[in-house]
Amino acid sequence: MACEIDRYERAILALQTVRATLDWPFFTDAPLAAMQATFCDDNIGELVQAVRDLHERYTANAGT
Repeated sequence: MACEIDRYERAILALQTVRATLDWPFFTDAPLAAMQATFCDDNIGELVQAVRDLHERYTANAGT
């Protein structure tokens, strides 16, 4: 599980980097950059939830 969480965390960090890059205000197609930034935000949220779910499952299994 630790390896899986580590991979999720690395993916989250990579998406945060992409998201920060897309904040640049001088894109020729600003609406596209904004849409892609929203996709990054959504995916970051999904990955964070996946890590929470893993922790929850681990905690539930460890308690049995």
